[in-house]
Amino acid sequence: MMILRFVLMITAICPGLLGAAADPQTLAMGFFLEDPEKPSPSPGLEVFIEGKASYRLGEPVLIRFELRNHTPERMEVLKWGTPLEGKLLRDMFAVELGPHATPVPYRGRSVKRGTPTASDFVTLEPKSVLSAEIDLAQGYALDKPGSYFVRYRRSVLSYKRHGSVESEMQAVQSNPIEFIRAP
Repeated sequence: MMILRFVLMITAICPGLLGAAADPQTLAMGFFLEDPEKPSPSPGLEVFIEGKASYRLGEPVLIRFELRNHTPERMEVLKWGTPLEGKLLRDMFAVELGPHATPVPYRGRSVKRGTPTASDFVTLEPKSVLSAEIDLAQGYALDKPGSYFVRYRRSVLSYKRHGSVESEMQAVQSNPIEFIRAP
């Protein structure tokens, strides 16, 4: 009974704490993140994705990923968990199949890492775009014919330099795309 009172008291004082701590998607490198399913309130970073209208089964599903900086400031952006790494090393897209929006499982690698170093960041100049191409078929089970719906849904860690370093997590969500996987 004493434990229940303690939990209720903590929940009343910090309403989001228990839910955030229990959800591994909301924790990264010691920071509480915003819900990656919701767009960022900050218009600073935007993700745009595009691909072909159809792909044959067995061929790569190449998606172009763009990270856009709409601010007048230079940003250092962590590549981890984005296509800017050049390969899928974690689940970073929401992929759904068919009219019932059946989630497509991620079957690729999931890499755990330590503390990032300077080489893990890329520079995003003011009002500029960084882009990369990635093969979704290397990480997602895209082995059934049908209509697929895809969007990017991860948080991005950026460092802004104003004489001192300020880090900020931004939940970013891309535009949705649709393609057909044909036999």
